[in-house]
Amino acid sequence: MKGSWFVQSICEVFANLISICGVLLICLQVNKQVADAFESSSGSFKQIPDHSSRLRKAFYFFPGTIKPF
Repeated sequence: MKGSWFVQSICEVFANLISICGVLLICLQVNKQVADAFESSSGSFKQIPDHSSRLRKAFYFFPGTIKPF
């Protein structure tokens, strides 16, 4: 897989979870993976993506294949 560590994380998490989770839960998992796996070159700081959402309902890429919570 090519791209930055962030792009690689997005691709990996979406590929693994897109058929079972909504988009917001996937974004949370990307945040967790990035925070757990990547540190700055000095080793004392962590990087984490930030997202903002105005969604009011669950959003799925494959509606009808996922049972709502």
